[in-house]
Amino acid sequence: MSGRSKRTSKFAPNEFDELLLKEINNVLLDSKLETNDENNKNNKLPPLVFISFAPRSGTTYLAQLLARSSKFHYVSNFVARFWMCPHIGLFLQNVTGLTSISNIDEPFDSLYGVTSHPLDPHEFGFFWRQFITGGHSDYVSKPYDSDLVNNLRKLLNKFRAYSTKPMFIKNGLAGYNIDFIRHCFPEAKFIHVKRDLNEVVRSIYKGRKEVFNDFSEWLSIKPKNIADLQTLNDPKDQIRGQVESIDHHIHFTCVETKADFIQIDYSDIVSKPEDKVDEIYNFAMKSEHFK
Repeated sequence: MSGRSKRTSKFAPNEFDELLLKEINNVLLDSKLETNDENNKNNKLPPLVFISFAPRSGTTYLAQLLARSSKFHYVSNFVARFWMCPHIGLFLQNVTGLTSISNIDEPFDSLYGVTSHPLDPHEFGFFWRQFITGGHSDYVSKPYDSDLVNNLRKLLNKFRAYSTKPMFIKNGLAGYNIDFIRHCFPEAKFIHVKRDLNEVVRSIYKGRKEVFNDFSEWLSIKPKNIADLQTLNDPKDQIRGQVESIDHHIHFTCVETKADFIQIDYSDIVSKPEDKVDEIYNFAMKSEHFK
């Protein structure tokens, strides 16, 4: 989400909490604590699956389904508080016994991508913003910074090494920048989630009002052509263009880069949730030789 300072009180960030968490992260980062030998080149990493989507496409519900299936590795709400050193957050989650607090029977509640249970999936926005900074838009252009790429690989692979389960990542920035992700992780797979265009437009339009109290304020991913879209006077025309641009870019980039991907419709997730979880798990594990 853009315009953090413009959000209504219900969605405004807690600046004190964020500052304190940032200081904790800096201390842990400076300590150079290690919890496993991620540098062991013989370790085989499990599959990595990115969920790609236009905003308000129902992917939070999908992520909750995947998380609660116990078939996947993922970033929880608790771990996300340690965005500079997520492996430490995962260590603390495990050593404190937090993983034993089941969320299986909890309701599938969320508010614009934000879930409430400590073990529910998190979009990990602070983490991805360290690596995906496209300027006016949210698209990362070549050439990619080699130090940044190496740091992303190190941090994410360190986290992946904690489990033999396939890891899913649900983040709008990462899911949009498929070419960048494939450069960093050639083995990555992608799930393109689509939802009825009119439903998505209505939801984003409503979100602009609820989050910013302003229909003209941009909500969520800024596609490559955002400058052109912002010249449109009607907010609904902007939103329709936003969704169409994002969905087209995801599909085109997957095809162009010959990425391993599948497309799933939100209506099928709602009507056949267990089948879709199994389909995604089988897709993740298909022909996998753990790179």
